[in-house]
Order: sequence, then C-alpha cells, then structure tokens
Amino acid sequence: MVGWVLGYLAVAIIANNRRSTPYGTDDGVGDELAGIAIRPRPPGFMSDPMDYPKPKVFFDIDIDGQRAGRIVFELFTKQAPRAAENFRALCTGEKGRVPNEPGREGAGLPLHYKGAEFYRVIDRFICQTGINTESIYGGSFKDDPLALLLKHNKKGLLSAANIGPDTTTTHFSIVVAPAPHLDGHYPIFGQVVSGWEVVERINKLAKPQGSGDERPRLPVVIADCGEIK
Repeated sequence: MVGWVLGYLAVAIIANNRRSTPYGTDDGVGDELAGIAIRPRPPGFMSDPMDYPKPKVFFDIDIDGQRAGRIVFELFTKQAPRAAENFRALCTGEKGRVPNEPGREGAGLPLHYKGAEFYRVIDRFICQTGINTESIYGGSFKDDPLALLLKHNKKGLLSAANIGPDTTTTHFSIVVAPAPHLDGHYPIFGQVVSGWEVVERINKLAKPQGSGDERPRLPVVIADCGEIK
C-alpha cells in the first residue's frame, strides 16, 4: 500500500495500514479562532469570508476505553465545499460503504469516522486521524482553492492531509498550534468550537519527539460522531 508522507516529515508505514500524513472546557476557542487570517485576496474576492452559516459536527472521544468528552467542529463550507462535505458525511456515515469492487480503496468498509483511531499525535503540533478508505467522492478529490488561502495561524484548525495537490481522501489533522509552514499546501476546512480540553488531552499523549513513534501513548478512538442539527 502506498505510504503517505509529508513534504517535511517522513512517516513509517505499517503494512496494510496506510496513514495519510499532513504536516499537521474552553468555550472561548471558537471566538478566538473566528478571527482566522486569510492570505491577500483580489479586490471583491469576499467581503467577510467567515460570515456565513457553518454546519457543526462532533466527535465523542474515548481514551484507553474511557469517555474523555466531546469535540465540536464547525465547517467552512464556503471556502472548502468539497472537503467540508466529505468530512460532514464521514461524521454521519450517511454514504454507507465503499463499493465492494476490485481496485476500490477500502472496498466494503464503512465511510464513517466512528471507530477510527488517532494514529499520529505530535506534541504542540497536530492530532491526526482518518480511515483507510477513499473519500465520499471515490478516490481522492481536488483541493478547494479558497481553502488553500486560509492560514494555519491558530490552534484548533482542521487541516486536510495529503501527499500533494488534489490528493485528499479521509485523513486530516487538528492543528494544536500555529503552523505557517503548512500554508498553501494543506487545505483548511473547519475549526474546533468547543471541547478544546479534549484535544489537549489527546495531544498530551504524544511520545517524546525523536522516539520514531508518533502513535499516542494510549489508544484514542472516535467512539461516536455525527452532525449537530
């Protein structure tokens, strides 16, 4: 299976378990993140790029088999329509399963984040997860151009994992701190609006950098997920 790697960080791949790798109660986190910066835009590009209805989805997180709490995200459907819809549908599981056909990645597996593990946690950088299937569109999909204009300048951003342009599937990271070196390479499609303390608990499970093992010290599982209507 193809090994997914970052431009700035190589990751060891476990056989038959591909990991796509990008880069990367505090109720005030959403207010802080609402001021996310945008790179310079042409005149008339967007009067207020963050002022529009945003769907909300959630992860209920278990750490070592014990409920740790809920993380709520809002999705940037205006800047990242493809990535945001892919993420939303993977939270609800509404697309069912990957068709059980030869050549389909994850053939027969659910298109659903429920049960997925955070497999890559790097201290003060990212918490990463995803499932080993294609996207809801079949295979990978094209980057949303406007999402590439958003900057990784705040904690709590959702950043798509990829191995180059137009290669997003299901893998993504929650950015734990500003990471400007990711700008322009990894589309941003949402942000944490509540449950930041749960993200911090996950990130504190990171093993020492340089250990060669980026899996968390305890299992971190998405026990349930869905959309908040």
